[in-house]
Formats: sequence, structure tokens, C-alpha cells
Amino acid sequence: LRTGAEHEGHAAQAQEQVCANQFGAQGPRILTMSANAEIPIAPSMFTTRLRSGELSAYARKLTAQLVLWFASLVSFASMADSINTLNSCNGACWYSLVVGIVSFGYMIFLLGMNYVTESSRDKSWFSPRFEAQLMLLLVMWWIPGVGYISSAGTIQSGVGIVFSWIALCAGVYGT
Repeated sequence: LRTGAEHEGHAAQAQEQVCANQFGAQGPRILTMSANAEIPIAPSMFTTRLRSGELSAYARKLTAQLVLWFASLVSFASMADSINTLNSCNGACWYSLVVGIVSFGYMIFLLGMNYVTESSRDKSWFSPRFEAQLMLLLVMWWIPGVGYISSAGTIQSGVGIVFSWIALCAGVYGT
């Protein structure tokens, strides 16, 4: 008869043997099931909560960037829907569309760079200060965009207007 600890040890040895048989003697580390195996963990995009119960500054910045990315998507999709519904667009309505598309692509770049820099130890050229400057540039991009999208003569729907304001506020908060 085996005790519980002996049974667990025997099961781990059997699993390691299966991995060794399938993948060679050096089998991938992630598949070993022994108690002391090192399992690589994906980088944490949202850091743990502080003891006060609030999110860290990095988590707040990432949340603002994700909100800005989503608001840009809704803003340009809403304008594209308005253009499609009316089957016409002058040069001015293209500006509203371009504001959202450029912001959406810009945020994909920023979020991607956040992931790359946080997942590697090399911080390279993408420092927090440079990122804040890039976010400030995006806020400057949204100020005239929100002004135009919110003006009375545009064909933008109410949803697009609200989400353009959300994008501007998220940009200010994330900077």
C-alpha cells in the first residue's frame, strides 16, 4: 500500500516518463508535472492590486489605453455606418472617419509596445516618459477631432459623439 504522498510522487514520475518517451529525454519543461518544475508564466499585463485596494499606476494607464482603443473603434465604426446609411460623404465627414482610424491604429501600436516591453527585460527605447509623450500627442489629435465630430453640421450619430468624448477623456486620463 502506498501513502498519499508516495502515490503523488509515483504519478509525477509516470507523467515525466510519458513526457520523456514522447518528446525525448529533455522534454519541454512546461509539460513536466513534478512538484518542483518551473512553469513559465505569461507576462502580467495588469499588476496585482495594492494593499489599499486600488489598481497600480500601470494598470490604470493600461485600462485607459484599452478604453481609448475601444472608443476609437466605436467612433470610426459609427461614422462608417453613417456614411453607409446616407450613401454620401463630403470631405468633411472623411475627417471624422480618419480621426478614429488613426487613433485605433496608434493605440494598437502603443498596446503592442506595452506588451513587448513588459514581457522582456529589455526596456529599450520605449520608456514610460516617451509613452506619455505619445499619449499626449494622441490627446492633441483628439481635441480638434472631438470638436468637429460634436459640431452641429456633421452626420455622426449620437453613439459616435459620445464615444469620441470618451476617447478624449481616456486619453487625458492615460497621459
